[in-house]
Amino acid sequence: FVFALGQTLGQYLGGVMLQTKPIGKHSLHNYVGVFIVSIICHVIAFLWLLIAFVERKSESLLDEAINNSENDNSVQESNQSTNVFSGMFQWRNACETLQTCFKKRQNGGRIQLWTLIIALYIVDVIGIGQQSIEFQFVEGAYGWNATVYSYVSALANVYNSVTMALLTYILVRKIKTGELMLAVIGVVSALAAMIIKGSILIPAAYVLSVIVGSPMSMSFVGLKSAISNLIEKEEAGKVFSVITVIESTVKVVSTFVFTITLKLVIHKQPGLLYEYLAFAFLLPLLAIVFIELIYGQKRGNEDISSPIVVDNTGNIQHVSINDCDA
Repeated sequence: FVFALGQTLGQYLGGVMLQTKPIGKHSLHNYVGVFIVSIICHVIAFLWLLIAFVERKSESLLDEAINNSENDNSVQESNQSTNVFSGMFQWRNACETLQTCFKKRQNGGRIQLWTLIIALYIVDVIGIGQQSIEFQFVEGAYGWNATVYSYVSALANVYNSVTMALLTYILVRKIKTGELMLAVIGVVSALAAMIIKGSILIPAAYVLSVIVGSPMSMSFVGLKSAISNLIEKEEAGKVFSVITVIESTVKVVSTFVFTITLKLVIHKQPGLLYEYLAFAFLLPLLAIVFIELIYGQKRGNEDISSPIVVDNTGNIQHVSINDCDA
């Protein structure tokens, strides 16, 4: 909620500031003012983190002074933190992380994992890329300036945040929708939104695309949840660290590709780019369908055929047929 509120407020203020008197010479819009405000906000956030950290550290020291028995534990935790920090720069950790991502898994888990990672990357590239060129598109297709776009995009963010909260509650809590189905809903909604935005070049179509494409974020939620279900809990840190490294290239790749493509079509047929994006969204959709068709039935059979065993502590466990004695 806080992130959505900050993003909405930032887009609105950014659009308003662009239309104010430019700071400096030879500037069409007040980009310098936007960057100054952005830097100030980052500095405030950094100082806040420093203050919060110092307060937390002071409270910890006070607790240790009251209870002397915690001193030994704090020394051990400090040594563990030092070992973790020094271990970050060991090649062995990097090799183990990659081995975790590429190791063979049951029911084609390795293929499923990397298929989902690639699908997530494609969705990420398209999502960030279309945001980076959206203002140029609406400026060329609708004649909107920065102020109008900031108003509309801010309202769109509010609508998307509210819609996502409601849909997540209904689909996840009430209907108990599976993670792959959530991803399908997100991808299909984004695909439909791209077709509408690219085929009908009027402002009303943009509003309609916002309404139709509001569940797009579910694709990220569904894909990452599916990845989490494929791996063990202790592997989550390693797998998602690799995903984070891969995702670090998204902005560079998406901005480069989308900027060049937009320059080729913006003056002749600006909507063509979004039709290309709709076609690109077929790739993650096909990836999800592939996983469900090839491995979904096997996964269901394993869940049905796995006997239930109660351990000594009274906890219910599912045991694979292969683990049972013949």
